[in-house]
Amino acid sequence: MKKGIILLLSVISLKSIAQPSMAVTHKVTGASMSPNSVFYSTTIPEDLMEQVFDIRNTSASTKAYDVKRYDIKLNKISATDSAKAHFCFASQCYGASTFTSPTSLTLAANQSASGVSGSFQMLFADLEEATAKGFSHIKYTIINSALSSDSLQFSIKYNDISMGTKQSSQEIGSFEVSPNPVKENAVIRLNSSKSNETKLTVFNALGSKVFEKSASLNVGKNEIPIETSQLKGGIYFVSMDFGDGPITKRIIVE
Repeated sequence: MKKGIILLLSVISLKSIAQPSMAVTHKVTGASMSPNSVFYSTTIPEDLMEQVFDIRNTSASTKAYDVKRYDIKLNKISATDSAKAHFCFASQCYGASTFTSPTSLTLAANQSASGVSGSFQMLFADLEEATAKGFSHIKYTIINSALSSDSLQFSIKYNDISMGTKQSSQEIGSFEVSPNPVKENAVIRLNSSKSNETKLTVFNALGSKVFEKSASLNVGKNEIPIETSQLKGGIYFVSMDFGDGPITKRIIVE
């Protein structure tokens, strides 16, 4: 009888710690998002912040996945001035009022969203900041369409003061890519609060890295050239990490 009880408890225990059938990785930093983990980021007032996450089916069979977004807290300056969250996934982009992806992403065994043909297959988590920076907390859950208990949830926290000195390591007052769309070459223009060495990464809509280079920042205004003349037409993403999370911008190459 005792052996039977022990066996039953063992089975229950194994079920309770069962690993999800998916792995989620931040495409720029390579950070692995474990269940209930947090990704920290910063924002720029009145600007769009974009974080890109790749999803891989770690199981031995084909599965379809959905995404759910939960706005735990959005930075609110006034009744008409607040941050807005939205996302793209499985080739579709949705507005702030859509919290569950209507379209599922089907992945074969060990296949990643970045390996699926077409744009916006990965999870593109966007936040439009209000007229002033503030704290926002968004949760995303990746769910097996056929088994809701098979899921992985993580958070993105923007401008989290609990990060202390790390969060305030470098203030970026502006960050834009011009021209956009671009035919030949573009320039990143940004304002920085301090001198720093950073890395600029460009990747395509499938999540493949196109190129990267080091960049030296000075206090105040900076201009960093991006050579796009050799790129095929399409959507690309330019990302720079300033120590408190990467800032990513979407650009269109014509």
